[in-house]
Amino acid sequence: MAATMTFLAGLFALVIWIFASSFGVLVFYALIGGTVAGTFWATVAPVGAEVIGLKDLNAGLTITWLALVLPCTFSEPIALEIANRSPVGYLGTQLFAGFMYLAACMCLLAVRVWKIGELERGATRVAYAEKDAPYEEAPRVSSKISRLLSLKKV
Repeated sequence: MAATMTFLAGLFALVIWIFASSFGVLVFYALIGGTVAGTFWATVAPVGAEVIGLKDLNAGLTITWLALVLPCTFSEPIALEIANRSPVGYLGTQLFAGFMYLAACMCLLAVRVWKIGELERGATRVAYAEKDAPYEEAPRVSSKISRLLSLKKV
């Protein structure tokens, strides 16, 4: 969900915002882009829990918020400076915003590939352990495999 919505935010910025030539289209972009642009704030905790685990989530979120203070504080002046130096107005800012959303989507997809690979390696280890385990332990190990595979679908 996070990767899909981040991709859509980048796509909307590159396709709608850049070509907005009237106030109506700009309002349309604000409504459509606004529905997906804030996905980070809603998904940072669940994605962080998946990446670093619940035990370290408090520290991870604290580091995330601290790392975001400066970029969020100075993003508007930076965007205005990019626009002022551009001979075509806000095009540089629009391209920067769109491509940053797409780069964030690529990072989220890389995390997803890593987590799926980690789950598959865990399922393989459990399957090997089940093969060597005594008969009475096999149902418990089987339930672990099914639990790991069900997590993969999420």
